[in-house]
Amino acid sequence: MLYRMSLYQTAKEQQLSVGTLPVLSQYHLTGSFRLFQKEHPEISLALTEVEESELMEGIEKKRFAMILARESMIDTEHYHFFPIATDRICVMLPADHPLATRQKLSVTALTDQSFLLMHPYTSIYQLCMQIFQNAGIHPSILRTACVESLISAVAVGEGISLFAESNFRLFQHEGVISVPLEESPVLRIGFAYKKAGEYTPAMDCFLHFMADSQKY
Repeated sequence: MLYRMSLYQTAKEQQLSVGTLPVLSQYHLTGSFRLFQKEHPEISLALTEVEESELMEGIEKKRFAMILARESMIDTEHYHFFPIATDRICVMLPADHPLATRQKLSVTALTDQSFLLMHPYTSIYQLCMQIFQNAGIHPSILRTACVESLISAVAVGEGISLFAESNFRLFQHEGVISVPLEESPVLRIGFAYKKAGEYTPAMDCFLHFMADSQKY
């Protein structure tokens, strides 16, 4: 504890740049960031929300000291990964769909469905394609779009979708049902920073604070 306190004291007036996917609301992290800024005014926290490609480019070019990302995006050979939340892939169905009453669904039960998926550059899209490939399925993909558009399209019966359950909780629509996908791996979300990069007292302070805040 004394060691950690000394680190916090030496973090005086330090800058900390954190890049993040647009996921703070769905994983209830906005309040934790605000509380950190309130309790540690000696650390100037610069938080930047970007899409996946910009996030990885930002940490590679040292624009960010660390990033909040999905584990599947991170090369753990070169990065430390500090998980703080978990999620899973669910099937999003119109409320009147014949499969909407199931407690869970296997991807093999969806072979004759038309899919609406997230954009191809996202890790969720890539994970879905890996799930299809593992099951030997060649999905019929009508189009790709952002989460809000996908939920609206599913609600009117344009097709079904696969994406993170937390997205559905954030953008709930009364005409859409979420059913867990059996083949979904555990999706871990966390902070990552370079193994070969500088690990500053401000980074240590921030990570310990975020870990403690997720316990309650």
